[in-house]
Amino acid sequence: MNAEKKYDAGCRMHDAGVRNLFTLIELLACQGVARRATVSGVASWRRRKRSTAFTLIELLVVIAIIAILAALLLPALKQAKEMAWASACMSNMKQLYTGILCYDGDHNGFLPLDTNWWASYTWEGQTRAGPYINWTSSIYVGQYINNNAITCSALWPPPEKVADVIFCPRITQNKAQPWRSGIGLNHYANKNIQISSPKIDPSKFGLLGDTQYDHDSPPTPTDGWYYQSHDIAGIPVRSNNSSLIGAWESHNVYRHVRSCNITYADGHVDPTNDALTENITGVSK
Repeated sequence: MNAEKKYDAGCRMHDAGVRNLFTLIELLACQGVARRATVSGVASWRRRKRSTAFTLIELLVVIAIIAILAALLLPALKQAKEMAWASACMSNMKQLYTGILCYDGDHNGFLPLDTNWWASYTWEGQTRAGPYINWTSSIYVGQYINNNAITCSALWPPPEKVADVIFCPRITQNKAQPWRSGIGLNHYANKNIQISSPKIDPSKFGLLGDTQYDHDSPPTPTDGWYYQSHDIAGIPVRSNNSSLIGAWESHNVYRHVRSCNITYADGHVDPTNDALTENITGVSK
């Protein structure tokens, strides 16, 4: 009996030792697997890292796509910029129209002349010889639109800085010739007409318009501050086939996405691609 107990105890001890031995082996095996797993993971991460780099072909494809998108978007951006200029020009025209209404109210309903020639004119202690003084001058509409300069063609004394509101924003102010603003008053105003005249349809009579900055040969000193809807006799330019090349004629300009802004005598501003059409003149024959 004692021998059997000793045998059984020895077997259990032997079994315990075997179990301990396998546990150690398993532990060592697990450590080896862990090392292999770690090495494998690092290798896999390195492969993934290498795979995220662009190849030369991929870079060229990306550059080509960007170039195509730029080619598609740039014209749209340019047109948006042109439309922004057109809106700013309309805003300036509306301010000028307000000034014209103020002048009209103070002068028995008469419009300002687009140009007045003086043999001489003294302004702030300086005399100018033979100046053409335009309608945006401080002595005319300028006093209502915060233009405190005598806007005229005299080259001496040097011209004063004029208010930006008289300019189309597409025109860069020429310090030597600030009268060339790119926004012109209808030359028909020189007929000493009134907006309330029964001869005028305010909704069709173009009062202000985009005008050329530089005249065709020969240039005139009033270039760019008036535009011509009628010839000198007051006849609409389309009805007598006027070519608008005379010294007293000035062209409209289609500088805003091939359109010309026109401010009508009733105050609304619209772009047009044909500023010389007779029904825009709004003057009965």
